Amino acid sequence: MKWLLNFSASPAGGGKKRLEETAKWFDRHGGATFLVHSDVLASVSKGAELNRFIGISQSKLERFIADGRYLPPIVSEIGRPDVYFSYGIPVFLAVGRINWFHVSNSLTLTRSRHGMSLKRYLELQVLGRRTILSLKNAQIASAESEFALGLLKKRAGARATVQRYVVLDNGCEDTLFRAHDMVEQAGPDHYAMTIGTSPYKRLDVALAVFHALRTKCPGLQKLKIVGDRKQIPTPVSKDACVQALGSGLENEVLYQLLRGAEYYISTSGIENSSTAALEGILLSKRIVLSDIPSHREAIKGLDWSCLGVQGKGTFIEVAGAGVLGPIRPPSGGDVLERMHEIAVDVAT
Repeated sequence: MKWLLNFSASPAGGGKKRLEETAKWFDRHGGATFLVHSDVLASVSKGAELNRFIGISQSKLERFIADGRYLPPIVSEIGRPDVYFSYGIPVFLAVGRINWFHVSNSLTLTRSRHGMSLKRYLELQVLGRRTILSLKNAQIASAESEFALGLLKKRAGARATVQRYVVLDNGCEDTLFRAHDMVEQAGPDHYAMTIGTSPYKRLDVALAVFHALRTKCPGLQKLKIVGDRKQIPTPVSKDACVQALGSGLENEVLYQLLRGAEYYISTSGIENSSTAALEGILLSKRIVLSDIPSHREAIKGLDWSCLGVQGKGTFIEVAGAGVLGPIRPPSGGDVLERMHEIAVDVAT
Protein backbone atom coordinates (compact mmCIF):
# COMPACT_ATOMS: atom_id res chain seq x y z
CA MET A 1 0.00 0.00 0.00
CA LYS A 2 1.12 3.52 -0.77
CA TRP A 3 1.05 5.70 2.37
CA LEU A 4 1.22 9.48 2.83
CA LEU A 5 1.57 10.42 6.50
CA ASN A 6 1.16 14.01 7.66
CA PHE A 7 3.02 14.91 10.86
CA SER A 8 3.77 18.48 9.77
CA ALA A 9 2.13 20.13 12.81
CA SER A 10 4.16 18.12 15.34
CA PRO A 11 7.79 19.26 15.47
CA ALA A 12 8.33 18.43 19.14
CA GLY A 13 7.19 16.39 22.11
CA GLY A 14 5.10 13.27 21.79
CA GLY A 15 4.25 13.99 18.16
CA LYS A 16 7.90 14.04 17.18
CA LYS A 17 8.52 10.79 19.06
CA ARG A 18 5.62 9.14 17.29
CA LEU A 19 6.86 10.44 13.94
CA GLU A 20 10.32 8.99 14.55
CA GLU A 21 8.99 5.56 15.53
CA THR A 22 6.52 5.52 12.63
CA ALA A 23 9.20 6.53 10.13
CA LYS A 24 11.58 3.80 11.34
CA TRP A 25 8.88 1.16 10.97
CA PHE A 26 7.87 2.21 7.46
CA ASP A 27 11.50 2.40 6.35
CA ARG A 28 11.77 -1.28 7.29
CA HIS A 29 8.49 -2.15 5.57
CA GLY A 30 8.68 -0.76 2.06
CA GLY A 31 8.82 2.97 2.76
CA ALA A 32 6.28 5.79 2.76
CA THR A 33 6.07 9.53 2.16
CA PHE A 34 6.05 11.77 5.22
CA LEU A 35 5.05 15.41 5.48
CA VAL A 36 7.02 16.88 8.39
CA HIS A 37 7.66 20.27 9.91
CA SER A 38 10.66 21.91 8.26
CA ASP A 39 12.40 22.25 11.64
CA VAL A 40 12.76 18.46 11.97
CA LEU A 41 13.24 17.54 8.31
CA ALA A 42 17.00 17.02 8.59
CA SER A 43 16.88 15.00 11.81
CA VAL A 44 14.04 12.61 10.94
CA SER A 45 15.22 11.94 7.39
CA LYS A 46 18.77 11.09 8.44
CA GLY A 47 19.61 7.50 7.56
CA ALA A 48 16.31 6.78 5.80
CA GLU A 49 16.62 4.41 2.85
CA LEU A 50 13.09 3.94 1.54
CA ASN A 51 11.11 6.77 3.10
CA ARG A 52 10.66 10.15 1.46
CA PHE A 53 10.32 13.27 3.62
CA ILE A 54 8.83 16.58 2.51
CA GLY A 55 9.28 19.64 4.72
CA ILE A 56 6.26 21.86 5.36
CA SER A 57 6.66 25.41 6.66
CA GLN A 58 3.62 27.51 7.53
CA SER A 59 3.12 30.59 9.67
CA LYS A 60 0.33 30.60 12.25
CA LEU A 61 -1.63 32.92 9.96
CA GLU A 62 -1.24 30.52 7.03
CA ARG A 63 -2.42 27.64 9.17
CA PHE A 64 -5.44 29.67 10.24
CA ILE A 65 -6.61 30.89 6.85
CA ALA A 66 -5.22 28.37 4.37
CA ASP A 67 -4.21 25.20 6.20
CA GLY A 68 -3.91 22.23 3.86
CA ARG A 69 -3.30 24.20 0.68
CA TYR A 70 0.10 22.50 0.31
CA LEU A 71 -1.57 19.11 -0.20
CA PRO A 72 -2.88 19.26 -3.82
CA PRO A 73 0.54 20.05 -5.40
CA ILE A 74 2.15 17.24 -3.39
CA VAL A 75 -0.51 14.71 -4.36
CA SER A 76 -0.23 15.85 -7.97
CA GLU A 77 3.51 15.09 -7.85
CA ILE A 78 3.52 11.78 -5.97
CA GLY A 79 0.17 10.40 -7.10
CA ARG A 80 -2.86 9.62 -4.99
CA PRO A 81 -1.92 7.48 -1.99
CA ASP A 82 -3.84 4.41 -0.90
CA VAL A 83 -3.83 5.74 2.67
CA TYR A 84 -3.52 9.31 3.92
CA PHE A 85 -2.82 9.41 7.68
CA SER A 86 -3.21 12.83 9.31
CA TYR A 87 -1.76 13.27 12.79
CA GLY A 88 -3.84 15.96 14.50
CA ILE A 89 -4.47 17.92 11.30
CA PRO A 90 -8.04 18.10 9.94
CA VAL A 91 -8.58 16.06 6.78
CA PHE A 92 -9.38 19.07 4.62
CA LEU A 93 -9.45 17.03 1.42
CA ALA A 94 -10.09 13.45 0.43
CA VAL A 95 -6.38 13.07 -0.23
CA GLY A 96 -6.15 9.29 -0.33
CA ARG A 97 -8.39 6.43 -1.26
CA ILE A 98 -8.57 5.88 2.48
CA ASN A 99 -8.25 8.94 4.76
CA TRP A 100 -7.36 8.45 8.42
CA PHE A 101 -7.59 11.18 11.05
CA HIS A 102 -5.79 10.69 14.38
CA VAL A 103 -6.50 12.80 17.48
CA SER A 104 -3.20 14.15 18.78
CA ASN A 105 -4.63 16.55 21.36
CA SER A 106 -7.84 15.84 23.28
CA LEU A 107 -8.03 19.51 24.33
CA THR A 108 -9.45 20.22 20.86
CA LEU A 109 -12.48 18.09 21.73
CA THR A 110 -13.44 19.49 25.12
CA ARG A 111 -15.20 22.73 26.04
CA SER A 112 -13.28 23.04 29.30
CA ARG A 113 -10.44 25.55 29.46
CA HIS A 114 -8.06 23.46 31.61
CA GLY A 115 -5.98 26.46 32.69
CA MET A 116 -5.12 27.58 29.16
CA SER A 117 -4.83 31.21 28.15
CA LEU A 118 -7.90 32.53 26.35
CA LYS A 119 -5.90 32.80 23.10
CA ARG A 120 -4.76 29.18 23.24
CA TYR A 121 -8.22 27.99 24.24
CA LEU A 122 -9.83 29.74 21.27
CA GLU A 123 -7.18 28.37 18.89
CA LEU A 124 -7.92 24.83 20.02
CA GLN A 125 -11.67 25.38 19.82
CA VAL A 126 -11.31 26.49 16.19
CA LEU A 127 -9.11 23.48 15.45
CA GLY A 128 -11.61 21.17 17.12
CA ARG A 129 -14.49 22.52 15.03
CA ARG A 130 -12.43 22.18 11.84
CA THR A 131 -11.57 18.63 12.83
CA ILE A 132 -15.19 17.61 13.29
CA LEU A 133 -16.26 19.22 10.01
CA SER A 134 -13.41 17.49 8.20
CA LEU A 135 -14.48 14.01 9.30
CA LYS A 136 -16.77 13.92 6.28
CA ASN A 137 -13.57 13.12 4.34
CA ALA A 138 -12.31 10.41 6.72
CA GLN A 139 -13.00 6.68 6.60
CA ILE A 140 -11.00 5.94 9.78
CA ALA A 141 -10.63 8.02 12.95
CA SER A 142 -8.48 7.14 15.94
CA ALA A 143 -7.37 8.41 19.33
CA GLU A 144 -4.95 7.21 21.98
CA SER A 145 -7.49 6.17 24.63
CA GLU A 146 -11.09 5.08 24.91
CA PHE A 147 -11.74 8.38 26.67
CA ALA A 148 -10.42 10.55 23.81
CA LEU A 149 -12.12 8.38 21.21
CA GLY A 150 -15.38 8.81 23.11
CA LEU A 151 -14.95 12.60 23.01
CA LEU A 152 -14.41 12.43 19.25
CA LYS A 153 -17.48 10.27 18.67
CA LYS A 154 -19.62 12.53 20.84
CA ARG A 155 -18.53 15.68 19.01
CA ALA A 156 -18.87 14.03 15.60
CA GLY A 157 -22.39 12.80 16.32
CA ALA A 158 -24.56 10.51 14.26
CA ARG A 159 -23.97 12.45 11.04
CA ALA A 160 -20.31 11.42 10.82
CA THR A 161 -19.51 9.11 7.93
CA VAL A 162 -16.46 7.52 9.56
CA GLN A 163 -16.45 3.78 8.91
CA ARG A 164 -14.10 2.74 11.70
CA TYR A 165 -13.25 4.31 15.07
CA VAL A 166 -10.07 2.90 16.60
CA VAL A 167 -8.01 3.25 19.77
CA LEU A 168 -4.45 3.55 18.48
CA ASP A 169 -2.10 4.13 21.37
CA ASN A 170 1.52 5.21 21.13
CA GLY A 171 3.17 1.93 21.92
CA CYS A 172 6.41 1.70 23.87
CA GLU A 173 9.93 2.03 22.56
CA ASP A 174 12.44 -0.77 22.92
CA THR A 175 14.59 1.52 25.07
CA LEU A 176 11.74 1.65 27.62
CA PHE A 177 11.67 -2.13 27.99
CA ARG A 178 15.47 -2.19 28.29
CA ALA A 179 15.29 0.48 30.99
CA HIS A 180 12.70 -1.61 32.84
CA ASP A 181 15.04 -4.59 32.87
CA MET A 182 18.17 -2.75 33.96
CA VAL A 183 19.42 -2.98 37.54
CA GLU A 184 18.51 0.13 39.51
CA GLN A 185 21.48 2.16 40.64
CA ALA A 186 21.18 3.68 44.11
CA GLY A 187 21.34 7.44 43.78
CA PRO A 188 22.44 10.12 46.26
CA ASP A 189 18.95 11.55 46.66
CA HIS A 190 15.33 10.50 46.84
CA TYR A 191 13.05 12.31 44.48
CA ALA A 192 9.71 12.36 42.73
CA MET A 193 9.21 13.22 39.06
CA THR A 194 6.55 14.71 36.86
CA ILE A 195 6.63 15.20 33.09
CA GLY A 196 5.04 18.08 31.19
CA THR A 197 4.55 21.75 32.00
CA SER A 198 1.46 22.73 30.01
CA PRO A 199 -1.32 24.31 32.10
CA TYR A 200 -3.50 21.19 32.01
CA LYS A 201 -0.71 19.32 33.81
CA ARG A 202 -1.63 21.37 36.93
CA LEU A 203 1.86 21.65 38.39
CA ASP A 204 0.56 23.47 41.46
CA VAL A 205 -1.42 20.34 42.24
CA ALA A 206 1.60 18.12 41.53
CA LEU A 207 3.61 20.16 44.03
CA ALA A 208 0.88 19.82 46.65
CA VAL A 209 0.83 16.05 46.10
CA PHE A 210 4.62 15.97 46.45
CA HIS A 211 4.52 17.75 49.81
CA ALA A 212 1.73 15.43 50.99
CA LEU A 213 3.91 12.45 50.08
CA ARG A 214 6.79 13.89 52.09
CA THR A 215 4.74 13.52 55.26
CA LYS A 216 4.77 9.73 54.85
CA CYS A 217 8.09 9.53 53.02
CA PRO A 218 10.28 12.12 54.79
CA GLY A 219 13.32 11.17 52.74
CA LEU A 220 11.85 12.74 49.59
CA GLN A 221 14.04 15.70 48.77
CA LYS A 222 13.17 16.95 45.28
CA LEU A 223 10.35 17.18 42.77
CA LYS A 224 12.03 16.98 39.37
CA ILE A 225 10.00 18.56 36.57
CA VAL A 226 10.67 17.70 32.93
CA GLY A 227 9.40 20.22 30.39
CA ASP A 228 9.59 23.83 29.24
CA ARG A 229 10.85 25.87 32.21
CA LYS A 230 9.00 28.95 30.95
CA GLN A 231 5.66 27.25 31.49
CA ILE A 232 6.26 26.38 35.14
CA PRO A 233 4.15 28.67 37.36
CA THR A 234 6.31 31.03 39.42
CA PRO A 235 5.07 29.78 42.84
CA VAL A 236 6.05 26.26 41.78
CA SER A 237 9.46 27.16 40.34
CA LYS A 238 10.33 29.13 43.50
CA ASP A 239 9.68 26.19 45.81
CA ALA A 240 12.97 25.05 47.31
CA CYS A 241 12.16 21.41 46.59
CA VAL A 242 11.58 21.90 42.86
CA GLN A 243 14.27 21.10 40.31
CA ALA A 244 13.41 22.10 36.73
CA LEU A 245 15.20 19.83 34.25
CA GLY A 246 14.02 21.52 31.07
CA SER A 247 12.87 19.80 27.89
CA GLY A 248 14.58 17.84 25.14
CA LEU A 249 16.03 15.08 27.33
CA GLU A 250 17.13 11.98 25.45
CA ASN A 251 14.89 9.01 26.10
CA GLU A 252 17.67 7.05 27.78
CA VAL A 253 18.25 9.91 30.23
CA LEU A 254 14.54 10.31 30.91
CA TYR A 255 14.08 6.59 31.52
CA GLN A 256 17.05 6.48 33.88
CA LEU A 257 15.53 9.33 35.87
CA LEU A 258 12.17 7.55 36.03
CA ARG A 259 13.90 4.31 37.05
CA GLY A 260 15.43 6.07 40.03
CA ALA A 261 12.31 7.96 41.13
CA GLU A 262 10.57 7.08 44.37
CA TYR A 263 7.35 8.44 42.86
CA TYR A 264 6.11 9.41 39.44
CA ILE A 265 3.37 12.03 39.77
CA SER A 266 0.85 13.06 37.13
CA THR A 267 -1.93 15.45 38.11
CA SER A 268 -3.21 16.24 34.62
CA GLY A 269 -6.78 17.44 34.27
CA ILE A 270 -7.15 15.70 30.91
CA GLU A 271 -5.05 13.38 28.72
CA ASN A 272 -5.47 11.94 25.24
CA SER A 273 -3.24 9.05 26.21
CA SER A 274 -1.20 8.18 29.26
CA THR A 275 2.18 7.45 27.75
CA ALA A 276 4.08 9.22 30.51
CA ALA A 277 1.95 7.52 33.17
CA LEU A 278 2.67 4.15 31.58
CA GLU A 279 6.39 4.95 31.58
CA GLY A 280 6.09 5.76 35.28
CA ILE A 281 4.21 2.52 35.95
CA LEU A 282 6.93 0.48 34.27
CA LEU A 283 9.93 2.30 35.71
CA SER A 284 9.24 4.18 38.97
CA LYS A 285 8.77 2.57 42.37
CA ARG A 286 5.36 4.12 42.98
CA ILE A 287 3.04 6.39 41.06
CA VAL A 288 0.37 8.91 41.97
CA LEU A 289 -2.14 9.91 39.31
CA SER A 290 -5.10 12.22 39.04
CA ASP A 291 -8.33 10.28 38.83
CA ILE A 292 -9.19 10.87 35.17
CA PRO A 293 -10.45 8.35 32.58
CA SER A 294 -7.22 7.86 30.64
CA HIS A 295 -5.29 7.24 33.86
CA ARG A 296 -7.89 4.68 34.88
CA GLU A 297 -7.28 2.96 31.54
CA ALA A 298 -3.51 2.95 32.18
CA ILE A 299 -3.79 1.21 35.57
CA LYS A 300 -6.40 -1.34 34.54
CA GLY A 301 -5.52 -4.64 36.19
CA LEU A 302 -3.30 -3.10 38.88
CA ASP A 303 -3.99 -2.83 42.59
CA TRP A 304 -4.35 0.76 43.72
CA SER A 305 -5.43 2.88 46.66
CA CYS A 306 -6.71 6.40 47.22
CA LEU A 307 -4.49 9.25 48.35
CA GLY A 308 -6.28 12.28 49.74
CA VAL A 309 -4.53 15.64 49.54
CA GLN A 310 -6.09 18.43 51.55
CA GLY A 311 -7.63 21.07 49.31
CA LYS A 312 -6.68 19.25 46.11
CA GLY A 313 -8.87 16.14 46.10
CA THR A 314 -8.29 12.40 45.89
CA PHE A 315 -5.65 10.73 43.74
CA ILE A 316 -4.80 7.20 42.64
CA GLU A 317 -1.69 5.64 44.18
CA VAL A 318 -0.17 2.48 42.75
CA ALA A 319 2.39 0.67 44.84
CA GLY A 320 4.80 -1.81 43.35
CA ALA A 321 5.11 0.02 40.05
CA GLY A 322 8.21 -0.99 38.15
CA VAL A 323 6.97 -4.58 37.84
CA LEU A 324 5.29 -5.46 34.56
CA GLY A 325 2.69 -7.74 36.15
CA PRO A 326 -0.55 -7.51 34.16
CA ILE A 327 0.68 -4.45 32.26
CA ARG A 328 1.74 -5.70 28.85
CA PRO A 329 1.99 -2.58 26.71
CA PRO A 330 2.46 -3.03 22.97
CA SER A 331 5.66 -1.90 21.33
CA GLY A 332 5.61 0.81 18.72
CA GLY A 333 6.04 -1.90 16.10
CA ASP A 334 2.98 -3.76 17.41
CA VAL A 335 0.87 -0.61 17.07
CA LEU A 336 2.07 0.07 13.53
CA GLU A 337 1.44 -3.53 12.47
CA ARG A 338 -2.13 -3.12 13.71
CA MET A 339 -2.46 0.23 11.97
CA HIS A 340 -1.46 -1.36 8.67
CA GLU A 341 -3.86 -4.27 9.20
CA ILE A 342 -6.76 -1.89 9.87
CA ALA A 343 -6.04 0.06 6.68
CA VAL A 344 -5.93 -3.16 4.63
CA ASP A 345 -9.17 -4.33 6.20
CA VAL A 346 -10.99 -1.09 5.40
CA ALA A 347 -9.57 -1.07 1.87
CA THR A 348 -11.02 -4.51 1.20
